[in-house]
Amino acid sequence: MLIVMKNSATQKNIQNVTEIIESHDMEARPIPGGDRVSIAVLKNRGAVNRALFVGLPGVKEIVPVTRPYKLVSRETNPGAISDALPGSSCHSGRHNVRVCLLIRL
Repeated sequence: MLIVMKNSATQKNIQNVTEIIESHDMEARPIPGGDRVSIAVLKNRGAVNRALFVGLPGVKEIVPVTRPYKLVSRETNPGAISDALPGSSCHSGRHNVRVCLLIRL
């Protein structure tokens, strides 16, 4: 799940959402962006209850991330893209960011 905060969200609003996530034995990973912060919910076992975040101060949108996306992520399946797709090319860049390209012929 991804929780998108309003651009007017305060640090206290972000901390509140983070604490709720962590109080349910999940990991919160704030992702700062240009105008706003999003918070990724990680290490959940099953669907996350949206009601935990609906109506909280500073919360703009709650985006569920379904299982198929997690199955192909590097977090759950390292090397899946470069190993499974012939013609793909993966390179590590600055700050350990990994970029993969698939060349379709």
